[in-house]
Amino acid sequence: MATSSPMQSQVYAQTQETEPLIDAPESHIRALSEPVVRCWRRWPRVFLTLGAFLYVSVLVVWASSNSDKTSDDARLSAVQPESRVPVRPLPSGEAAPRRLQCVAWRATGRCRPNGPREPQNDKKCSDVIVNGMSGFCEVEDVDTGERFQVMQRHCTSLKDHVRFRCSDAPSFVSYHFDGHEAVQKALSPGFSLPHVTDNGLTPRDGIVMVVYPKLLASAYATVRVL
Repeated sequence: MATSSPMQSQVYAQTQETEPLIDAPESHIRALSEPVVRCWRRWPRVFLTLGAFLYVSVLVVWASSNSDKTSDDARLSAVQPESRVPVRPLPSGEAAPRRLQCVAWRATGRCRPNGPREPQNDKKCSDVIVNGMSGFCEVEDVDTGERFQVMQRHCTSLKDHVRFRCSDAPSFVSYHFDGHEAVQKALSPGFSLPHVTDNGLTPRDGIVMVVYPKLLASAYATVRVL
């Protein structure tokens, strides 16, 4: 019976230890497949990141468009709706004042207050009206519910530095009534101006001149010459 020597056993054991577990071609395939596997493992993460980015972008666009629409709706709702009843100019020469309240500024085209309506350019009562805008202030009679046009303006009616608001329209309309009331009060017996001391002189007729502050010096010089 043949027996192997210890030397042969040792050589055989070393041969078994150094023998590769896989062939060389298979090791190349594994070396190439590992990056591919790692790449495929990254794709779900990439898709998740892109999906989150697109979702956030859609939310931002939707929120922006919704806020613009909300602001436009708020601006339009701030302007009082136009009456279905035709709004006529306020009659002149009325004997008694009306209790009026402002409704809105109604914009018109063609530089005329009676031009075609431009509702998109209507303004609130508190908005400033400047030169270049044509239209009128719409006011409502608190007692009767009637609506009237007052303070009609062409686009060139105002100077460049002149401003007004339709909230002043009721006071503007009642100005001549207030003036007439002041005259009647001044003609009543025993009337005296406030903050005027009695110097003992006999009252005389006089002339009242109203001038701008910038013209006060020249007006005084003119009176002195006369």
